[in-house]
Amino acid sequence: MEKEKKSLNESIIAIRVKLQETSLQKSGKNRFAGFEYFELADFLPTLNKLMLEEGINDCFYIDGTFAILTLIKGEEKQMYTIPYERFDTPLNKNGQPSMQDIQYLGALNTYYKRYLYLNAFGITDGD
Repeated sequence: MEKEKKSLNESIIAIRVKLQETSLQKSGKNRFAGFEYFELADFLPTLNKLMLEEGINDCFYIDGTFAILTLIKGEEKQMYTIPYERFDTPLNKNGQPSMQDIQYLGALNTYYKRYLYLNAFGITDGD
């Protein structure tokens, strides 16, 4: 019997339901504001497995204006976007950069990527 062909949207919905059934745990901690959050490592391994099962590929990039996550299944594509803004590297209490510019760029990249996946797959913590 041939496996039923799902559209990209049907596969995304199936993944959302499967993710709801897992017990994803937040490992990120914002000590300043006192809250926890999902790191990419908290959900991406499970999400990658589910995308493989559903035949979905993903592509994340920043085009200068937007951070973009494109989900691809066969000829179908679905894009999720967030306006991208690059801020100056944060300064520490002594007025010096708190990290190297390239480290901050990596942190921004991770931040945008995380929120695009959270949005695309409805990953929420109820907060």
